[in-house]
Amino acid sequence: MQFLDILKKNVIMSVVILTCLIISSVLLFLVLKKTKEMRAYQDILSTNKTKIEDVRKQLTPSNPGPIQANVDAIKADSVKIKKKLDEVQLFFGKPYRKALQAFIAELGEKEMDVYEKWRENIKKSLKKKLSAAQALEENFKKYDPEKLGVAKASFRDVLRNESIECSKPSDNIDEYILESLGFNRDISPEDCKRYIRHMSEEFKKLLSPQNGVNSIGTPPNFSFEMYKDALPNKSQIPYIIKHYKLKEDLIYRLKKANITNLESMDKTGAIDGIVDKNGYLYFSYRMTVKGPLSAIRELVNQMQNAYMDNRIYVIKNLSLLKDYDEVTKIEAPPSKESETPEEKDQNIFKPEVEVKPSEKKTTVRNPVDVPIIGGVGSDNVTAEIEFDYVLYLESEK
Repeated sequence: MQFLDILKKNVIMSVVILTCLIISSVLLFLVLKKTKEMRAYQDILSTNKTKIEDVRKQLTPSNPGPIQANVDAIKADSVKIKKKLDEVQLFFGKPYRKALQAFIAELGEKEMDVYEKWRENIKKSLKKKLSAAQALEENFKKYDPEKLGVAKASFRDVLRNESIECSKPSDNIDEYILESLGFNRDISPEDCKRYIRHMSEEFKKLLSPQNGVNSIGTPPNFSFEMYKDALPNKSQIPYIIKHYKLKEDLIYRLKKANITNLESMDKTGAIDGIVDKNGYLYFSYRMTVKGPLSAIRELVNQMQNAYMDNRIYVIKNLSLLKDYDEVTKIEAPPSKESETPEEKDQNIFKPEVEVKPSEKKTTVRNPVDVPIIGGVGSDNVTAEIEFDYVLYLESEK
């Protein structure tokens, strides 16, 4: 009772004491909580120290730890790998690269320096509302005009040997130099239609016999028939030009491989292809050709080795069918029993096996049966090839 009386007489003191008790309880709780957390962190620290010590024991001169010198070396290697990657990516769909290399050699420059510096300068000029041609002229100003003329002539000479384009002296060589640097050709829909007509006519010339070179029969829809009566969209023009460069390259390879007939060449996707997350553009095609088996082999080898000409073909599927001469009927066909296993087997890869006279089958037929002429295996093979043509778009504006 005395204690309660004291509290009643000293209300303020009572409130202060009660508040202190509450605060002390809260603080004690927090201290205990933090102590528990600290002990947990100490356990983690101890475990990590043990792991670090185990790793340190494993380090050897051949397996060094991540010291600063090694970090710097990794960064330097990353720069080298990036540079090599840039060089490798030049192989993907750069048909004018050899011509550009000849041009750069005459100027006494390095290929990657020109490719990187000129592209950067041209991009800056484009931001200033200059045309790509004007931007290219700015890069030309630091070179002697005579030396520049020789370099352009070298570019033109190499290009003429590899392409049906730039065949006239009046052709603007700067346009092709810009394209070799990764800048899309800037032409109108009307000019693009003229380009389609010109390339289609040149394809016919290439596929016809000239100077003893074999001719190749082609399907009627070898060109883009959709643009026969219509203008292409502006956004489609860069892709149309790329498709025609693909077809031009394949014509040269078909002729070099001695393919006798091009049955069809159809794109199996949209005209603008498919772009993956890494900036690679894929044009998908299905091509049917006819020729000797050796010619089919040569064509496949050329497509696989096209990277040496800065083009990438990925053959996804190849099917072969051996052709047979048409059978001409004279009187009556032989009975089914007269067919030997050799006549039934159409495997073009099966090796020829000599049959001994004693092993040959003899079949007795009605004397009125007359054999047919034909049915003999031809040297020609029909091949259907499904492939992707791969280009690297990140190098383009």
